[in-house]
Amino acid sequence: MFKPNTICVFYRYPIGCKINLIFLILPSKLYLAKMFLKRFDSFIKSQTALDKGDKLLVAVSGGIDSVVLLDMLSRSGYRCAIAHCNFHLRASESDADQAFVESLARKYDIPIFIEHFDTIDIAAKEKISIEMAARNLRYRWFDEIKSRHGFRAIAVAHHKNDNAETVLLNLARGTGLRGLAGMQVERNDIVRPLLCFDRTEIELYAKMHRLDFRIDSTNSDTAFHRNRVRCNIVPQFEAINPDFVSRIDDFTRIMADYANFIEVEIEKYLRETVEFSRDRMEIDASALQNSRFARIVLFEVTKRLGFPPSFVDRIYQLSYRQTGRQIVYNDKIVLKNRDKILIVGNKRSDAMSYVINRGLSHIDKPIYLRFEEMDITELNSLKCDKNVALLDSDKLSFPLVVRLWQYGDRFRPLGMKCFQKVSDFLINHKIDIAEKQKIFVLLDANDRVVWLVNNRIDDRFKIDDSTQRVFKMECILSKDSVM
Repeated sequence: MFKPNTICVFYRYPIGCKINLIFLILPSKLYLAKMFLKRFDSFIKSQTALDKGDKLLVAVSGGIDSVVLLDMLSRSGYRCAIAHCNFHLRASESDADQAFVESLARKYDIPIFIEHFDTIDIAAKEKISIEMAARNLRYRWFDEIKSRHGFRAIAVAHHKNDNAETVLLNLARGTGLRGLAGMQVERNDIVRPLLCFDRTEIELYAKMHRLDFRIDSTNSDTAFHRNRVRCNIVPQFEAINPDFVSRIDDFTRIMADYANFIEVEIEKYLRETVEFSRDRMEIDASALQNSRFARIVLFEVTKRLGFPPSFVDRIYQLSYRQTGRQIVYNDKIVLKNRDKILIVGNKRSDAMSYVINRGLSHIDKPIYLRFEEMDITELNSLKCDKNVALLDSDKLSFPLVVRLWQYGDRFRPLGMKCFQKVSDFLINHKIDIAEKQKIFVLLDANDRVVWLVNNRIDDRFKIDDSTQRVFKMECILSKDSVM
């Protein structure tokens, strides 16, 4: 009457009810177990490039998720090895986790790799959260093992609930389409075969196979952002829609398709409106103003440079501002220059002063300067390029100093009888705003500007009829020069 792979459950109602017996037919444990593995195997085949002959490095913490992942991979016939990190965050519990994972390696008869980390100390030194430190250490070490021992990929135990938590965290931090796409099943060397299951299904699988696992006592500690989302935020959404996790899963797959499509179109647009070079980026301001997708373009450009999403509108408004207006963020400067928005490095604050003593032949940082002192009779010609300065040696007071120009610097440009601010000189000669960041000045011991390097010498130090000795300087911007 009933199929062998079903369980018959009988519910008897009190006497007096019209219906006093109900048959509920449920799949048997054996049938469910087979279906779980079939679904798992099908998901890997359809969503990844893995095959059964590949060697997989499985990240195993000892928790239920990683234990289930290891068991499923083993039962499905994949060649596995275990990687376990001891972060020493929970005293004796961390060592107990390690001992348990070692027992799993013996149970499945597979190799195991174990690494110890002083996570708290590393987080303090790098000035990052413990969560971030642990993540960085984990994946860095996984990659080392993979490369050293020839593993095809690193398998981690993220599932649907983890994906939902990640999307919510990305929203809280500010994100684009890629952040809304959540976790990818396969990215670079990382695979997530459990993304087709939710937490309830994983718990059911562990129960059916009587799998032992460790419980992390910090999982309920809401001081950690992910735990706060898991314990406090997700239940609020599930109260509105009990199927919230599955709906997020559907949503992320749609967002992933959108992201892939839009990234292709954005790249086409960027090639037309954005110019990239070694030390700067130029964006056509008028093209931005006339584009319906200006903010999308700016978001994609600036996120690659480390800008937060909050800067998108500020940079967009900059396209309408006058030349010279700028925004500074960490080591970058965004500035308006005529019909362009320039994004350049901001390293002026790191610049040092370099001393040049008499008799020195050259310096090579931050710019290459070559020096030569000669008799006026040895000078072949007074004509020279901008990168060469011919100075009256007797008018110089050593030591000389080379540094980046500063607001307030003044000099007498060659041929002029009055002083001029360096900043005004650069403006009058239409020096690109980005190029201004690279301009050096040469000063003598009395803090007088001798040479606006690669531009103009000071008239006070020029060669004249009384000159006996010439101090020749040649400048070549080195590869290490300041942006």
